[in-house]
Amino acid sequence: MVSKSVEPRQPNGMPEVYGVTQAGHHNTNIAHVEHVFMPMVIAPSATLSNTASGAARQLDPSCYHLFVIAGEDFSTDHFLVDPTRALTEATASELKQRYQHLQPDMLQELMNYPALFMAENGAMGRALDDQQAWFGIINSIRVQDNGIRIGFQKIQAIPQQALNDHSHYFAINAYSRISELNRTHWALKRVNLFEAFNDAGINYLPYAITQGGIS
Repeated sequence: MVSKSVEPRQPNGMPEVYGVTQAGHHNTNIAHVEHVFMPMVIAPSATLSNTASGAARQLDPSCYHLFVIAGEDFSTDHFLVDPTRALTEATASELKQRYQHLQPDMLQELMNYPALFMAENGAMGRALDDQQAWFGIINSIRVQDNGIRIGFQKIQAIPQQALNDHSHYFAINAYSRISELNRTHWALKRVNLFEAFNDAGINYLPYAITQGGIS
């Protein structure tokens, strides 16, 4: 329990006295600070607020999408995937069989998985220093004559090199001078993305995902 009392303010607007009574174990009292960074543990099953629609999304953590699209800056709300590179490689055979043909009754299942969006690595096996990947969600999947149109929502930027450095946590194929992140494709990974970030010690996951959802 924390209680505080603030005395009348001085002319400059600052309080003369700031008193705190703190009870309990394993607490931290920070007298004054401008910014506090609190590492976050992401729950394996999470509810995410879809700000595009205002509706809550219950994400399925059993798999995640990996989109690597050459030259894409993800500055709009959609992008195109070449059908010959959609769920055809770096994906378990049973997941290919289930989803590769994008049957209408399978689209909602696919949209319930979280996703990583990125351009190809800027160097062989490495991202550029300022290169960002994005954590987010899929809002729509449409098969068109010019490709598969993916409607999406970016949630949080992540340094792409962190994914190269910890590729084994994310089931990303990586070798000494080349990585799966150097090739345009859409893969589906049988990995819990939230656990992978926690296990890799990468604290870039969005504040929007919490155990109880988002208010």
